[in-house]
Amino acid sequence: MLSIILLSSCVDLQHINSFAESSLKVSESASGKSSTFTNLYTGYDNAVGSKLIHIKDEELKSNRFDLTQPKVDSAQYLLYRQADKTIDYFANTLSAYFQGISKVSSKDLVNYDFDKVAAGLKADNIKALLHITDAQIDAGAKISKTFADEILSRYRDKKLRAILAEHDEALSASTDALASALQSLKGVITNSKTNLSANYTGISIRPEIAADAKVAWRNNVFDQFAYLDNENAKIDFIIAGLKKIKEGHHRIAVEAQSSRLDAKQLTAILDEYSTKIFETITEIKSLKK
Repeated sequence: MLSIILLSSCVDLQHINSFAESSLKVSESASGKSSTFTNLYTGYDNAVGSKLIHIKDEELKSNRFDLTQPKVDSAQYLLYRQADKTIDYFANTLSAYFQGISKVSSKDLVNYDFDKVAAGLKADNIKALLHITDAQIDAGAKISKTFADEILSRYRDKKLRAILAEHDEALSASTDALASALQSLKGVITNSKTNLSANYTGISIRPEIAADAKVAWRNNVFDQFAYLDNENAKIDFIIAGLKKIKEGHHRIAVEAQSSRLDAKQLTAILDEYSTKIFETITEIKSLKK
């Protein structure tokens, strides 16, 4: 009976590890994306955007465009830098949490190789000196592995259940905050596209600008639109992943404390949300860099 209970807790650890690893990849994606408040501001803001064309009237006849970036509004820039730091703060907070859960639930946490040690003790001179047999050495390795792999795993399983329950409220608040911040970033992406479109329209109606220059700028605008759309989609997937993490963590935290739930049922819940989160990771990776 004990061996069945211990084996079940080991299965729980493996699936908790899978849930943590998947969640970690989503939170890392939030801090690893290329679009940031400051990048979008310095790249696409009408006042300072380096991705926009700033034309000086005296240069129109020669079709030369001044791409020198105008002076950045220091207050706005500092505000956006702080916004980026806030996103990184919550993304790194979630990453640190799931890194911890992943490490504690890892099957490799206890990696002392008792079989290898036991094999080294089977030299004839050692057995003769200590009056021990191969069978006795193997028996020692067996109970050692039972302690390390099963009893300690059961202890870790119990502690992890408690940790998940204790930190569920904070986890929920953190995922909500990060999702809200990323939603605000989507608004800046929308403004960037509006600025690009207005910039191109302004150029396209100027008869002084050569047709080939307009075509080149139009192609550049399309490339920038594709990049911004890609970043927008990536953020959507990350927000969806954060929602799944929040839902999964809460359900696991509640159910893990329930005496009505056995290890097999908990494993099914872990599998369900690990799969959902993994699907989000796959969708993020499917987008172009």
